[in-house]
This record gives sequence, C-alpha cells and structure tokens, in this order.
Amino acid sequence: MADVRIARPRKRASSPEAGDGPRPIRSLRAWLDHLAARDRLAVIRDGVALRFELAAIAKRLEGIRATLFPRPDGHRLPVVCGLMSNRAWIADAMGVAPCEVLARFQDAALDPLPWREVKSAPAQEVVDRDIDLAKLLPLPTHNEHDSGPYITAGLVITRNPATGEASGVGGRCRTVMQIAGPPTPDPSPPLASARGGRGA
Repeated sequence: MADVRIARPRKRASSPEAGDGPRPIRSLRAWLDHLAARDRLAVIRDGVALRFELAAIAKRLEGIRATLFPRPDGHRLPVVCGLMSNRAWIADAMGVAPCEVLARFQDAALDPLPWREVKSAPAQEVVDRDIDLAKLLPLPTHNEHDSGPYITAGLVITRNPATGEASGVGGRCRTVMQIAGPPTPDPSPPLASARGGRGA
C-alpha cells in the first residue's frame, strides 16, 4: 500500500480583489501550489517503483488528485502525474471558465504571443553530451505489456546538423527512438537538460 499524504501549499495565494477575474497560472510551481491549496495534490512516499507501481498509483488518483513522487526508485528527480486531469482543471490553469477553454485555445492559435530566440536560458544551464535517458530521467514503465519505459506526453525537438532545419513531435515517446534521415558525419548538437535549472 502506498504511503500517500495530501500536500499543503507553501503559501496560499491571496484572494483576488473585488472585480478581478481568474488569472492564468504561468509556472509549474504555481500550479502545484494551486492544486495543493484545493486538496488536489497528493505527495507519495519516496522510493515508489518506476516499474508499474508509480503508474498504478497515479491511475488510482486520476481525476481526483495530481500525484507528486519526490524520489521514485531513489532517483534524484521527481515525477508529477495528472496535472490536467479534467477540463475544469485546464480552465483553472488558463484563468477562464470551462465553457471558454476551446475559444481561448482558438484565440491563442490565431494570435500567438511573440517569441524571441535567446543565447542562454535556465534549461541550458546543464548540457549533457553523452545521453542516457534511463540514467538522466526517472522514466516509468506503465503496463506489463509495454515494451519498456516511455514518456507519456513528450515533446522532442530536433535540428538536422547538415541543413539546420528544426522539427518537433509530441506524444508518447519510447525511450529508445530511431530518428529517420540520411546519415551525416556532423555530430548532433548537445541535448540541453533542465537539470539544475531555475525553472519550475
């Protein structure tokens, strides 16, 4: 039986002043505090097994509470699951009513925020050149018929070292991946890891 405790927020956010509507939540830490303040976050004991156990606990609490695993299998990085378990939670994070989620997504797609490329960022504070995802990341194996561990909502961004063209794909990512394309003698750029970064 897993040892589960309900998280309490580090500091409750003050209530919006009269006339202020809900605001979007812009960081992972702020979202975890938001969930904890509403009894929607469970912190699980250290040492939960990455093979089957972590996924089973997260599934059991899905839609009720997000789950935070501080040190799964003794790994130094935590795992958090179920952050957006239903439409109402997504609306909370976006700062809109549930009936406005689709319209806000459409507005954002048609009029995206401007972006700018930077030379350095917290995600680039630690750069790993010899990549072994099994050692770098606490990757769970979800079911007994899975071929191995995978990331359930991964985003992979690659750049062709010969042409400079970038490509991205999102979805379930098995941790051993073959990237199709012609062989090139140029080394791929190093993978930037968020380890040690100041981000969420």
